[in-house]
Amino acid sequence: MKSRGTMLKLAVLSLVFLAVFGQYAWAVDEIIVGGWNVENLGRPNQRENSGKGVPQQPEVIATYIRSSGVHVLALEEICAEKNGGTRQQNKTLDDVVKILSSDSRADWKYRLFRGPKSKAVTRLTGVMWNHEIVKPVGDPIPLELPADSFRRKGKPTAIKFSAGARKTDFVIIPVHMKSNRRQKGESADESKKSSAEQRAKEAKYIIEALDDLRRTFSDQDIVIIGDVNALSHSEEAVMIFVKAGFRDLNEQDLVTYISKKYPTSPLDRAFVPSNQPEFYDSKMEGYKPRNLSPEEFRQKLSDHYMIKFTVKVMDDDD
Repeated sequence: MKSRGTMLKLAVLSLVFLAVFGQYAWAVDEIIVGGWNVENLGRPNQRENSGKGVPQQPEVIATYIRSSGVHVLALEEICAEKNGGTRQQNKTLDDVVKILSSDSRADWKYRLFRGPKSKAVTRLTGVMWNHEIVKPVGDPIPLELPADSFRRKGKPTAIKFSAGARKTDFVIIPVHMKSNRRQKGESADESKKSSAEQRAKEAKYIIEALDDLRRTFSDQDIVIIGDVNALSHSEEAVMIFVKAGFRDLNEQDLVTYISKKYPTSPLDRAFVPSNQPEFYDSKMEGYKPRNLSPEEFRQKLSDHYMIKFTVKVMDDDD
């Protein structure tokens, strides 16, 4: 039988353990980071093809996210449906995080982003995360970008996450860059050229904003992820990121967009630092559920598949 002194020591040690590790209830060796364009979530009439007018159901979204295994998920094309003070909210995502948080090892949260002076409430970017695995560090910071970029979409906003005290942390920037949609009066060739030029401009602006961001967050581990809309890994916008020290995890041009008209569209990409050990083994995959055909997925969920990759949890080096 343990003495009273021994039991007291064990109790003290338990309290110390909780104080040190209690903020991160479930330690993991890898953080799974994802990105997903959820096709006008909250505005079903703005969806296209078989998804037109079909509202995505929280249960179906939650099942897809849960089965993917992601811990952090960048979001694109989310429509704000109500104001929560200074934060934008989406009713469907409210229900999704409740469903996901019913798991014993989950406490999901989300934030939607927009420019500080923007009145936009559609096609916003954002991020979801499992608070039991990672926690945000500080407040999200919108990138300071010129007015001629990201005009119809949520402006890129950076948010930092940590896997624990002195462990891997990283800054994630969800992006939704210029689409390939043809503008009125443009030919197909003109549209392709002008869209690519606009994406190159947006990529240049993001890179120019990163030095200030690194100083603000005191971190070199920056992830740029989302619907880049680039049609090839050789497109100028992609090469701007690569030349700035990032690795394109979709260098193989994995198709992530469901379209009969554009069947080979590798639109979604993740860019990670090429010189940081947490990302050396990172490889991107498109997550396609086995129980849904592409047409069923497009109708029930989105015209984009989720992309995801892993980040190693190790002692932080910056």
